[in-house]
Amino acid sequence: MKIFLIEDEILALEELADTLQAYSGEHNVRCFESGEEAIDHAQKEAPDILISDIRMPGLNGLDTLQKLMQINPQLQAV
Repeated sequence: MKIFLIEDEILALEELADTLQAYSGEHNVRCFESGEEAIDHAQKEAPDILISDIRMPGLNGLDTLQKLMQINPQLQAV
């Protein structure tokens, strides 16, 4: 399963990534500092789960979710 983490605050992103490290054998975790980065990467590798900040500069988390759901309509989000 592919999990995308999106967080514009680098320390929070690192903490989330560390928390999910225990699942890296079973899941592919990708980290992004913006919604735009995640959408660009999703063109090559669509996520199954999205964990995202909502308030971010540029593309916010809800708009990012909408765009990623166009790529994978079964996307689950937190």
